[in-house]
Amino acid sequence: MKKVALVTGASSGIGQACALGLLKEGWQVVLVGRRTEALQETLAKAGANAANAMDVPTDVSDEAQVKALFDNMADWICSSTTPVSHCPPLYPVTSVATTGVTWSMST
Repeated sequence: MKKVALVTGASSGIGQACALGLLKEGWQVVLVGRRTEALQETLAKAGANAANAMDVPTDVSDEAQVKALFDNMADWICSSTTPVSHCPPLYPVTSVATTGVTWSMST
């Protein structure tokens, strides 16, 4: 099974360092952040490992953008070349609390 990580804040700082470290270790990484150009810089820093990354500009305080993020992630991970048995389950976020750490997921 593929090792897949979704890293928010992947455009700078700790988020970027985590994303680059995971890519170096062979993970497939979904890079999430609000700034497209900064995510592109993270991909550039990844070098050859960028082939295992997908950048998805997303404002995680926007529920519609988060849903689109999970849809894009599912399409990327479970491409037509991936056996269905190797696709990890993804749980779409149905609500996001921007003032706390509460997430609601549907299963």
